Amino acid sequence: MKLQVKDFPIPGSDLVLSLEPGKVILLKDETYVKAEALLEALCGINDSFEQLIVIDETPISDFPAGGSDVFAYVFDEGIMISNLTLVENLYLPFQLRFGNDKRESFEQELENWMQVFELKTDLSLRPAFVKAAQKKLLCYIRALLLKPRVLLFDNPLYLLSSNERRRLLSILEDLKRDFAMLICSNDDEFASGFCSSIITIPA
Repeated sequence: MKLQVKDFPIPGSDLVLSLEPGKVILLKDETYVKAEALLEALCGINDSFEQLIVIDETPISDFPAGGSDVFAYVFDEGIMISNLTLVENLYLPFQLRFGNDKRESFEQELENWMQVFELKTDLSLRPAFVKAAQKKLLCYIRALLLKPRVLLFDNPLYLLSSNERRRLLSILEDLKRDFAMLICSNDDEFASGFCSSIITIPA
C-alpha cells in the first residue's frame, strides 16, 4: 500500500511511504505535534491533513469512515470511554466494523489476545478502576481485533514497566509478519533495530 501525504511535513515536500506487512516505519518528531496529528488523520479522528492524504492513488476522504477500515490506532495514554466497561470499550469499535452478529467471534478472538498479552484483567470494570498500563495493553487488543492493514502506535511504550515493555516488544516483533506499522515515538528502543526505516520530522 502506498501512502502519500502532500506538503508534509513542510509545504512542497511530500511524504511517500510503502506500508506492507513486515515494514515498520518510525516517525521521530521532537514536538510530537505533526506526527501525532498525522496518525490521528489516518484513522479519521483529525481532519488536519484529510485533504492531503492519498492511499494507492485514492484520497483518504473517499474511504469509508475516512480510512478507519484500513488503520487502527493505539493512543499514547490508552484512551477509553469512561462510562463504558472495558469489554464494552473493546466491543463497540468491533461491532461498528463487523456488525451485530459477530459477538461469538469477538469473544473468542478477545480470549486469544488476552492470552497473548498475558492479561487477566476483570473486563467488567470501568477504565478508571484499572491500572494505566493494563488499559494501554487492552487498547492494543482493541486495535488488533479490528483486523486493520496498518497499525498506528503513538508512543507505544509509554505507561509500561520494563517487564511490560519487553513483553510488548516481543509481541510486536511477532506481529510485524502480518501487519505494517507506523509508529510515532522518540524512544531509542524502536530506533535500534526494530524499525525498517526512520523518518525525522523537522520542528
